[in-house]
Amino acid sequence: MPADPQAQPVRQWVATVFAGNPGSGRPLARGNTAMVAQLSGNEIDAPARLQRRARQAAAGTSCFFAGSGCSTRFPVHCFNRTQAIQCCGHGMYAVAGILRDQVAAGTRRVALRTGTGDITAEFAGQDVVIGMPLLGCRPSAVPSWAAAAAGIAPLAVAHAGGEDGYALWVYASVDQVINLQPAGEVMIANTGRAIIASSWDTTACSGFVLRYFAPQYGVAEDPVTGSAMRIAADYWRQHSGNHAFQVWQCSATGGIAQLSLDQQYCWLRGSHQATSLPVVA
Repeated sequence: MPADPQAQPVRQWVATVFAGNPGSGRPLARGNTAMVAQLSGNEIDAPARLQRRARQAAAGTSCFFAGSGCSTRFPVHCFNRTQAIQCCGHGMYAVAGILRDQVAAGTRRVALRTGTGDITAEFAGQDVVIGMPLLGCRPSAVPSWAAAAAGIAPLAVAHAGGEDGYALWVYASVDQVINLQPAGEVMIANTGRAIIASSWDTTACSGFVLRYFAPQYGVAEDPVTGSAMRIAADYWRQHSGNHAFQVWQCSATGGIAQLSLDQQYCWLRGSHQATSLPVVA
């Protein structure tokens, strides 16, 4: 397929976020990657062209932003290889780190403009924090098909958002979450919600673990996802009384992050490392 000059990035990078040491003798977390591209003009509003570029990218997630160093608001669109992602936490964090290091150096705060609202990014030295709007959890019944979908039924369930939102499945132990055997076809047949499996982590001070499954949206399991972390954080705030958490996403790749919650936002921070990619016509 010939290159589409109207979707040509100005600059692009591959960023790895949320890598590090989960502690307690656990394997090092490798984090998650995203391809990040800076576009010019109205190219950001061409979703079909951006989806084609995302389909060809080396990373599973591609994030596109427009704007320059004089901007304080940057429109951002994220895609996996098959469709747009409404709220990609690790992608937004990848974009925020690029803005801090490469585009908006010296700026203390910017807004990442998404289709579901603005996400605030704040910079202090090497520290990057993004504020994702809270999406509250409400109790729900454990579905009859849960054991078939994950190998073991959860102790409790909470929903966030609409029927295409999230279902948080709560388990008794970290080992149960690690050892789940997700059956994507069962999830697809029974729900439009992405499923977050979570447990309190008794080895960490104010910590919890999670895994994330969204086969309905082309993601059998997302190795690290900030949007799922904010859902689980709201649940564990309700049930622990804590407002700050150490999070280990215990997928095969693994990821770690620190979260703090106020009345409106879940503030998310972790590691960020980016490498510049050549722009190929």
